[in-house]
Amino acid sequence: MPTLNDLIDGDAQRLDTGFTFTEGPLYHPDGFYYFVDVRESKFYRIKPGEKAELLRENTGEGNGTTFDPQGRLIQCEGGNRRVTRWPADVCPERICGIPHRAAVPVAAARCAKSATR
Repeated sequence: MPTLNDLIDGDAQRLDTGFTFTEGPLYHPDGFYYFVDVRESKFYRIKPGEKAELLRENTGEGNGTTFDPQGRLIQCEGGNRRVTRWPADVCPERICGIPHRAAVPVAAARCAKSATR
């Protein structure tokens, strides 16, 4: 069975510090990573060489972040006892211009309604 060193080309790098308890990362083909600080209930994006960008707060202890077959971001929210999903073509911090603090289904419904006008 291969070890982690067998799978990684080069040395591991620390990209940022100052978090409490992180999980992930989830690699995005555009060259960045998503990760969560579970204890702080925060969701981040980080590009190598840059500071982490906070995308969402109050994630309900979100973790288990992955992509579904359509490229949508999926996250388990253990504290909220739910799973959330974001469309593949939008950033999780905003959906159709609506801050993510609004419920995802409501934001999606607003987008669909304005698109039919």
